[in-house]
Amino acid sequence: MNMVKQFILGQNRNFLALSRGIMSGDCREMIRWSAREGDLIVPHSPVESWNFHPLPSGNFCVSRTFRLEKQMFTHGLVIPPQLLDHYANNPFSLIFHLEQQGLWSAGREVTSLLLHRTTPTTPGKVPVMRTLTVEGGCPPVHEERVRQEVQKWGTRRLVTFLDTLLKNVSTIVFGQEKITSLLEVLFDLLPVGCRTEISFSTGLKFSTRRPFRIVGIGEDLLERERIATSFQIPIFSLREIPSPENRFSPPLRNRWAMFMAAVLEQQRERQWSEKAILDKTSSLAALPKLARQYFKELGLATLYRKIRSPQSLKKIDTESLYCVVESSHPTLSEAKKSIAALSPEGKKADSRTTRLDAPTLTAYLATVSEAVHGNPLANEHLHDTFRNLTQSVRAEEREEVCDFLLTRGIQCWSEQHDNILHQSCRLVENRIDTLSTMLELWCEGKELVPLKKEVRETLKEGMDS
Repeated sequence: MNMVKQFILGQNRNFLALSRGIMSGDCREMIRWSAREGDLIVPHSPVESWNFHPLPSGNFCVSRTFRLEKQMFTHGLVIPPQLLDHYANNPFSLIFHLEQQGLWSAGREVTSLLLHRTTPTTPGKVPVMRTLTVEGGCPPVHEERVRQEVQKWGTRRLVTFLDTLLKNVSTIVFGQEKITSLLEVLFDLLPVGCRTEISFSTGLKFSTRRPFRIVGIGEDLLERERIATSFQIPIFSLREIPSPENRFSPPLRNRWAMFMAAVLEQQRERQWSEKAILDKTSSLAALPKLARQYFKELGLATLYRKIRSPQSLKKIDTESLYCVVESSHPTLSEAKKSIAALSPEGKKADSRTTRLDAPTLTAYLATVSEAVHGNPLANEHLHDTFRNLTQSVRAEEREEVCDFLLTRGIQCWSEQHDNILHQSCRLVENRIDTLSTMLELWCEGKELVPLKKEVRETLKEGMDS
């Protein structure tokens, strides 16, 4: 049996009630990581924040910050490591199990009683909360849940988040989508022994006083602006396609993220689950070496060699643009010539030359790439970028613009994975969905101008592949 102690903190970070036997060092640490009044995102809404962080004693703190009668409270639990291990070191598995048992609702009711009590308390003493006995457990990897989240977010989007998390001390998550399901599956993509290094809060403002590894800020634009202005911390958006001004089809830098991308694309969740049961890795720093080993053991070494890091576009100019498309031209000089005619930086363009906004053009190509990799927002965004580009030029230039955009879109679509080997059914479906969107754009372009014969042939080649 595992004994779990409880506590309740008020909005001034003072203990309103707690179980006997909590170490003083743990109490100080729980206060340091807790929220003050105003720290809860969207303070006038019935929102909550789930929080997880380590304690000096070797235990862990799992807590829920919520609002009650316009005041903020935190109900927390001191979790022994052996209990968390029974839940495969996945805090959300434990959180949801306790929610089914009614524990979190009970904590809210106790808080309400403390708020309305009429009997004065002795100075320096607080009411005692009972110590709980908790049993249960869960598998190291929830395979069906992983498949559902991959279907929702797309493989590329999911592993990009994993890659961002592994290479940064803290990561801000922005977006109206509930991040609990995303974080729950994120733990499934890590070895069990490493998971306790991932501290998080799902609805508190960022503070250097409580250095959570993941901080969810919802749709709070002011908080996002404050973080972007005052701190050098990556912000991962759940609703936006990665900015093409910073990167073209975001490269995966961490080898473990590359490994999980291969596992998910090849639908090897079962094999990963079998590995996770026996894996004894206890540090995130050891994951790159472990990934190299698993690539070989799961027979994915060939696929690993095919994973490439797309070119980073730190500055959008003529040089970087023609590098993106040079592979689809017979010679480098022709690639330069094609882009120079469209780039706003083209120096030799005459008055009849089509001139496009370079960042928007790159956004269009990046969007095609994101759609191929399963980003669920990309197909819709394709329509917007295509429309922006075609409407930004003069009517007499639209023929050339439509021809170029649609041809480049199909070429970009084909270049992403030119070898049908080692492709999962999910990835093939993503490519088909993207091609369907290109066909819709083709129809839109056809209403504007007749398309050239060579453009139609390029489309046919893409469909045949």
